Amino acid sequence: MDENRRTIYRYPQPLLNYMIDQRKIGRIFNDYGVGGYLIYHLSPNTQIYIDGRTGILYPPEHLQRYKALFHSASELKSEIKKYDVDQIMLLYDQSIHDLVYQVGDFGLDFVGPRFALYTRESPNFPLLFKLMAQPACWRPEMAEALKRERHKMDELLPYNSALYPFADFVVAYSNAEHWEAFFDVVGKKAIWTDQMRRFAAYRALEAGDNDRARIIFSEITVRKPRDNYASAMAMIADRNPQEASRILATTASIEESELEYSDFYLRILVYETLAYQKELTSAELELWQHYKERLVNKGLTRAPGEGSFCQTPGMIPN
Repeated sequence: MDENRRTIYRYPQPLLNYMIDQRKIGRIFNDYGVGGYLIYHLSPNTQIYIDGRTGILYPPEHLQRYKALFHSASELKSEIKKYDVDQIMLLYDQSIHDLVYQVGDFGLDFVGPRFALYTRESPNFPLLFKLMAQPACWRPEMAEALKRERHKMDELLPYNSALYPFADFVVAYSNAEHWEAFFDVVGKKAIWTDQMRRFAAYRALEAGDNDRARIIFSEITVRKPRDNYASAMAMIADRNPQEASRILATTASIEESELEYSDFYLRILVYETLAYQKELTSAELELWQHYKERLVNKGLTRAPGEGSFCQTPGMIPN
């Protein structure tokens, strides 16, 4: 029984069943740990990117290349194009999800207990895919489409799909008449995931409850640079530029390799907005100018989403 409990989450069995039922074939960029499992069940109609035969079938350089792809959306995009990949099957993880979103051309098709499938053609959950990567993009007119995706989840996904907590949270908010009432009934914040916290923080920011937005952003356990940028914007909206500067200072030491290209845009946007409320320090001015130069050097001159926190996928240099 103990072995069964471990095995049920080790391999993507529900996802595999779905692929077989739906006749999903093609080329998959896959999670390294389940490459052999996929080959055993899906070959010869499906080809995978990698399995455990490093040093036998694959040279060590291929494994090194594979690992490097998770640190660069532009490199992953290039690799997917090179091998004509039409499906991506990886662990269901926020950083991986964001990476796939940046690549563009893919949408969320299936989520099991641990693994997710992203496809080019007719994905099942395009709106939830977008909102998980860009929670700032929610709009009231999305409510009906979100309900349809939530209904489709019950038809396609296992009961323990990792997508349910976020989907239920977003649909509940979309159905609420008032956002304050939603927070009163949605449940204890202690059980919120980081995906829920980000979504809630942006809704508070939109509603003008800026201090609540700052608090919820600060409660995110695995924070991204844009969480700090949004929190700083909340303080600017609350006419508290000194606190905004303090929050921005916590991001100054982040290595540029850790930033998404959209983060450069957001940082410029925050400094530009902050400059209306206070005189920027020399360090702030230097960073502001530096990020503007970085974008010019990359040939990028326009912010995705016209300078908002809701941004377009695939806006990365080739």
